[in-house]
Amino acid sequence: MPLLRRVPRADCSRSHPQEPIYAIPNFSYRVQDYTGKGFLCIGDSRRFIDPIFAYGVYFGIQESEFAAQAIARHFSGEVKSNGNPFADFERLCDEGQDVVEDVIGVLWEFPLAFQRIVTWRNKVDSLDLLAAESTVKRERKIQPASPFAG
Repeated sequence: MPLLRRVPRADCSRSHPQEPIYAIPNFSYRVQDYTGKGFLCIGDSRRFIDPIFAYGVYFGIQESEFAAQAIARHFSGEVKSNGNPFADFERLCDEGQDVVEDVIGVLWEFPLAFQRIVTWRNKVDSLDLLAAESTVKRERKIQPASPFAG
């Protein structure tokens, strides 16, 4: 017996919204000054760009690695600061997310560019680009072992 025959139909003819309906065109948010003496935030707790491309997990993992290095440098006394001991960490994370936000903005603004990327012959490269893998590989070749090294 088909499912529709087993489930009773609901009469919605007299129903109405229980509260106003709103549309939110943009889910992204950004927290300013998310580091300071004794605290720092990582991943979606400080910035969220776009749910479609799912960079949040990658940023959370990558930023936690950078945060661990920054905390270790602070506790070791390597970072001397009367102000914010994690200012370099904040700057690094902002720069990375700014680049991704620009790329995603271009893909939304120019959907044909997005269509072109997803139809490349080399599917691995197109998926790597959309998953930030190419950026990670390139950064690791260029960057010193610690992103905070002079």
